[in-house]
Amino acid sequence: MISSSDMNIRQEIKQLVANERKTNAAVVRKLKEIREKKLHLEWGYSSLFEFCTKELGYSPGAAARRVGAVELAGKVQNLESEIESGELSLNQAQKVNHFLKKEKYKARVIYNSEETRSLVDQVKIRTADEADLFLARKSQVNEKPICEKKRLLATGDLHVHLVYSSELQSKMKRAREILSSINPKFTDTEILEYLLNDFLKRKDPLQKAKRAKTKTINKRTAEPQRTSSRRSRKAIPASIQHQVWLRDEGRCQYRDQETGRECGSKHRLQIDHVKPVAFAGTNEPKNLRLLCQKHNLYNAERLGILGTRPS
Repeated sequence: MISSSDMNIRQEIKQLVANERKTNAAVVRKLKEIREKKLHLEWGYSSLFEFCTKELGYSPGAAARRVGAVELAGKVQNLESEIESGELSLNQAQKVNHFLKKEKYKARVIYNSEETRSLVDQVKIRTADEADLFLARKSQVNEKPICEKKRLLATGDLHVHLVYSSELQSKMKRAREILSSINPKFTDTEILEYLLNDFLKRKDPLQKAKRAKTKTINKRTAEPQRTSSRRSRKAIPASIQHQVWLRDEGRCQYRDQETGRECGSKHRLQIDHVKPVAFAGTNEPKNLRLLCQKHNLYNAERLGILGTRPS
């Protein structure tokens, strides 16, 4: 026989879950507002996901679910209310949002608001496995199955389980043949390390800058352009680009004006003019900085919206 205290526990847990859903919906609403106002960029974060993990302390998985719900809420009305009522979970919202992004970027298929609403309605009445199957059957992406699993070891090493496609096997075999003159017994890991070292040497802007600095030691650096804005529109000399990459250490230099927090992102970096070329900004190193693509676009947009002309 169930005691009254056990019944109370059952009611209490139901109330806690209801409160949790209400909180989740409130968080999604607030994150949606932050995203719409681009406050995370203002605060020095290159993405809403980074803001959720670094400032709010969410785990990557928890952050991804909330960001996915926020992005979907921008396409579907009343989504937050459905999360609050329990009709739709954060996980389901993330599944739909991930599906929409995959179809858009891999199959060039864009769902309108009505089609997106239909997807949400279909997913929220299904179990997790049923929803995955439903979305997989709807997908127009010719995608290879997941072939990679990762596990972090206590030593800090990463254990990776891979499934090689026939095409990848052929490429690995050819790489082993080419490198056989160096070491005929290279392991796959050693081949991967060799290839990555070669790739980074050729493609990493920071490594290129360091090599250029070494080559130009005891040589006078070319004088930066100090002419009119028309001449400043010319490509930034490689020597100047190298200086900027070295000085900024390959990191986004955007800073939150209130806290001074630096973005520091290393992804999709671009050289930005502090004082725009249109306003007579030059290609001098002191007028250049590295910004991630999102902060570069945000900065340009903010100047346009505010109508601010740099002094």
